[in-house]
Amino acid sequence: MTSNINQRVLNALKEAKEKLAAVEKQKNEAIAIIGMAGRFPGAKDIDEYWHNLQQGVNSIRFLSDAELIESGVRQDLIDNSDYVRAYSSFEGIEDFDAEFFGYSPLE
Repeated sequence: MTSNINQRVLNALKEAKEKLAAVEKQKNEAIAIIGMAGRFPGAKDIDEYWHNLQQGVNSIRFLSDAELIESGVRQDLIDNSDYVRAYSSFEGIEDFDAEFFGYSPLE
């Protein structure tokens, strides 16, 4: 009976060693990125984004007091020196799948 238990332990160790070797091999395998997509403020795709970076295009806009008030920002926030008046937007934002990424539609 001890021989049977020892054999089972040895088999389990061998199997665990093989699984560990497979995981280690998988971690070290090279990968290739064969496609990339993205949408950014002021750029509808990666190429336009790269062009904007090369040209120094700033796609972040700073809003005036009047624009902030019109959009519903409270005056006490506008007066706060820590309040960031920056704004950016995406074309077709309504197509963003917020639920897929764990965001609410409002976010």
